[in-house]
Amino acid sequence: MVLIAIAALLVAGKYGLEVLVYDDEGNYGRDFVNITVRPEPHVNKAPIVIISPSTNITIKPSDKLILDASKTSDDGPKGETLFYQWDLISGPLQGVSGNRDYWTQPLLTLKHLNVGKYVF
Repeated sequence: MVLIAIAALLVAGKYGLEVLVYDDEGNYGRDFVNITVRPEPHVNKAPIVIISPSTNITIKPSDKLILDASKTSDDGPKGETLFYQWDLISGPLQGVSGNRDYWTQPLLTLKHLNVGKYVF
């Protein structure tokens, strides 16, 4: 048995192949095969979230802090919309000011924070 790899079959599409088999007297037979290669199904993975600045941040109550998640990426179809939702996991809620509508944007601006530890 002889196996032949055809690299073109790695690309989705329709292919027709013919095989000719000869004997030592020049007689031959042939056969055809049609092959359909379907594209791999897309597996939608979770976005890769990148927040800047990241991890542990120390500021004064008078400082303004902008958390930026705009570098977040997704392997989904080009043009797929990403939705953002910032949530305060722990920390003094009364210290978080600003319009909550902005909590659904890639940038979150925090200012006039009370002293404490905040986890988003």
